[in-house]
Amino acid sequence: MEKTPIPLGKYRHYKGNEYEVIGFAKHSETLEDLVIYKAHYGEGGTWVRPLSMWENPIKINGKTVKRFEYIYRSKDHKAFCENGIAELYETIGNLNLFMQCDVSNKAAYRDLPSGFSIRSCRRDELDVWMHVVAEAQYVKYVAEFYDKVYTKNEDEFFQRCKFVCNEKDKPVASTFIWRSYGLVNTVGWFRTLPEYEGLGLGRALLSEILRSVDVPIYLHTQPTSARAIKLYSDFGFKLITDPIIGYRQNDLENSLLYLQTVLPPSDYAKLQFVGANAELHRAALTSQESEF
Repeated sequence: MEKTPIPLGKYRHYKGNEYEVIGFAKHSETLEDLVIYKAHYGEGGTWVRPLSMWENPIKINGKTVKRFEYIYRSKDHKAFCENGIAELYETIGNLNLFMQCDVSNKAAYRDLPSGFSIRSCRRDELDVWMHVVAEAQYVKYVAEFYDKVYTKNEDEFFQRCKFVCNEKDKPVASTFIWRSYGLVNTVGWFRTLPEYEGLGLGRALLSEILRSVDVPIYLHTQPTSARAIKLYSDFGFKLITDPIIGYRQNDLENSLLYLQTVLPPSDYAKLQFVGANAELHRAALTSQESEF
């Protein structure tokens, strides 16, 4: 895939307005490189600006700042961008990875930092939950998954689903343990809002739910969740090596190429591998509809 001169996606202008870079072009007379972008305020509109002007920093009150600051979707997204593979972020988000924990590493457990609390998701917060665990463009998929898997056991869902909330009781992270296929314990929909990443909330939330569940525990993830994979590894989860889990392909070999690129070498070296337990295969084969 051809590398773009700057990442596609959202940028914030130094004056505060947001824009989205949607493509690139060349001036027909001068062959100058141009950026094609859309305004995300007012009446919008599509615009063109020389790439040199887009990248050129300016001085404000004696301080040099970027004219346009790229808005990273998450710390993982930032790692992909910084390693020159931003354009692959969406594609490899469709790759499947599976992990298994047979012995939980309690040394990885941590308490919540001050100012945050953990509580259950309330029934009137279903839409809130969907927007915590997924970016806006994927909320529809979460809603479809909820209808297929959780609606038949809604009482259990709201009992199990946990939020980390800030001082104003705003949910900023979520996950839960789900008994997938009624047979195996799985970690479901683990995510921290990007603006709250790096505070230890995800580690504390995982600590909370893992304290009260028996192993083995399983989960499904993607190589775009590299930081979460490192965290799971800290807790004792290992990457499953079996090529097929139920009716889904395990894309371990391809995923490792990307994880090796975006993870710090010391974190990548700590990843461990395991063959799947027979109970996971039996459970996943009971339905062609995935439940984790």
